[in-house]
Amino acid sequence: IFFRCFCADLGTGCVACAMGASRDKCDASRSCSREHIIVMTRYPVPGSCKTRLMPTLGPNGCAELQRAMTERILQSATQYAVHSEGPVSIEIRYSGKCKADIEAWLGSGMEALAVQCPLHYTAQASGGLGARMADAIECALSRGAERVMVLGADIPRLTDTIMGSAFKALHDNDVVYGPAQDGGYYLVGVSSSAASSWKDLLSDSLITFSVATTLEQSLAVAERIAAKVHVLPERLSDVDEPPDLQHVAEVLGLTLQDLVNPQISVIIPTYNEAAVIENTLEMLMQRARNPERLEVVIVDAGSADGTAERVQKAASAGQARGVRISCVQSAPGRGVQQSYGAQQSTGSILMFLHADTIVPQDFD
Repeated sequence: IFFRCFCADLGTGCVACAMGASRDKCDASRSCSREHIIVMTRYPVPGSCKTRLMPTLGPNGCAELQRAMTERILQSATQYAVHSEGPVSIEIRYSGKCKADIEAWLGSGMEALAVQCPLHYTAQASGGLGARMADAIECALSRGAERVMVLGADIPRLTDTIMGSAFKALHDNDVVYGPAQDGGYYLVGVSSSAASSWKDLLSDSLITFSVATTLEQSLAVAERIAAKVHVLPERLSDVDEPPDLQHVAEVLGLTLQDLVNPQISVIIPTYNEAAVIENTLEMLMQRARNPERLEVVIVDAGSADGTAERVQKAASAGQARGVRISCVQSAPGRGVQQSYGAQQSTGSILMFLHADTIVPQDFD
């Protein structure tokens, strides 16, 4: 489960950002594994990502899509790393927020796998897309990587198997491309054995990126510098235009409704909260903009004051409004209860509240 950093989504950011802390740069002292995966992504701030989809999804829907696709790519990359025969390192090249926000978003979701495959975070360099990718690859090669692969975050059908094929191709080739349906590419890999002229393949002055001829131009430059190139057979679609959303529905299981109004799971730990819990649940139902997208999980630690009965009464009222309210029992301890509630929830956004929280109007 990936947890959303609500304060960052609201634009307040973190203390480090507010104090003007410098962005994380390439750490030359940190070594890379022989195989190194770089995921280029942007923090899902509403209004700043997937802007071509704004008329269809709105700013919040676009941010939700960005979040879901980045998490999907990271899961596939981590899956490959965990099952690879050799060590694999993964780096997040980010923009849109500071390192603390990115780690708060992605770090918690990867905890189960982080022991075997830790994530590293580096701010994207300045300049065009080619320059940013070249900087990431050059940095990884300088830190000991033998095969480096850069991925976009908006390719739902990119699997760990395809990543494995790309790395395998780099054993015998200087460069590998994953061709995109729109004429660009969703993946580029470079071997350490390639001549330094590989940088021409990512030159913003030689190649126009994000157009229908990007891959064609890249292959022409590769031929000119005599680079040995392999193009993967899998031609995949990225998600930039409304028709591309079918891939999101088919692969991620997210409908248009899920993106525009994602389901929120509100998790409330309780212990002898009968005096306040019913009012809190009523307030949640009244102030939700889309109550039918709301799920409330009460995690009770053995209350003896009738808390469970009050919750059951509220659940009956919630059913008529389309709000699902449930009460589960767990061992005491706020952290324990919150964790158990998260396991029992089904929403893509988790919201943890106290039993006496006063939520604002349209909190969802």
